[in-house]
Amino acid sequence: MAEGFLATTQLDLSGMKRDSIAYTLEDGDPIGMIVGFKRTLEGFKVTGPGGKVYVDLGSAGEIVGLLYVWRPAVPMGDYPLATVEQTLQHMQEGRCVSVKIPDDATSVVLDESQLAYWEEPPHVRQDFIQPVYVFKGRAFKDDKELGPAEVIVPAVASAYLENPTPPDAPEP
Repeated sequence: MAEGFLATTQLDLSGMKRDSIAYTLEDGDPIGMIVGFKRTLEGFKVTGPGGKVYVDLGSAGEIVGLLYVWRPAVPMGDYPLATVEQTLQHMQEGRCVSVKIPDDATSVVLDESQLAYWEEPPHVRQDFIQPVYVFKGRAFKDDKELGPAEVIVPAVASAYLENPTPPDAPEP
């Protein structure tokens, strides 16, 4: 039902990943379902508050709500990726796009990374969908594990963060 409805919109759903959550009354009777779709671009995950579509279905399968953030994605050019040193410097300087680490953590072990795109929430102006590195791991307080940790930093080389003109752009 959700896919059928979304097919009638002007959203390009190619590359979407689907999740669903059913919700019920205390006695277990179903009262609806939220079907969520997460965006991908060029085979990369889109992370952040945007890049998602949620269709809310009632108990009879009828559509009762729709929420989405979907910015057009048009390539701006090819940018060099940040080096490992630049990425570490961004983290140390606090130039992160997002940080999810428990407040009382004294150390973090980041043991997973992936290239993705970042999309802002609907109320934030965003001129381009930014490539980012997503680092995931675990947070600790002394020797006790507190839970997951995630740090997201810009993936574009530092020189292009302040001046987004792509290196392959023609001279003015």
